[in-house]
Amino acid sequence: MRRPCTAAGGLLLAVLLLACPGAAAETAQDYFDQGVVFSTLGQHEQALAAYERGIAIEPENALLWGAKGQALLSLERHREAAAAYNRSLQLDPSQEYAREGERAALAALENATVASTTAPVATTTPTAGLPWWVAVMTIAGAAGLAVRGRRR
Repeated sequence: MRRPCTAAGGLLLAVLLLACPGAAAETAQDYFDQGVVFSTLGQHEQALAAYERGIAIEPENALLWGAKGQALLSLERHREAAAAYNRSLQLDPSQEYAREGERAALAALENATVASTTAPVATTTPTAGLPWWVAVMTIAGAAGLAVRGRRR
């Protein structure tokens, strides 16, 4: 359970960083903190920009490279995410989250490549001639399987 004081402090920090994003950040740590706030708010482009500004100050900061990888992964820029995670691991091989992030980025990249080369093209409607409720059930079932990543 979150304490109200902590939540209020986090909200205040977010408001201050968003109100004047460039004024508060002077160090790589400031940009890292700013990126975390943006990422928490789902603003991954802004988070990425903050991490990149931090990396410009401290190019050997493994945490900034890992955070950049996370922002890129959230933006579905898998190849760049894998490279950022890899750089984080080069700088500090003990960063287990970077190792897991690199695996996730490479897996997503591989899945996207496989999907784009093997995706069937529908030439006919598979539910043509069936009652409407059978068509709906068939489509809903296929959508559910696709969400779970299964094939028939």
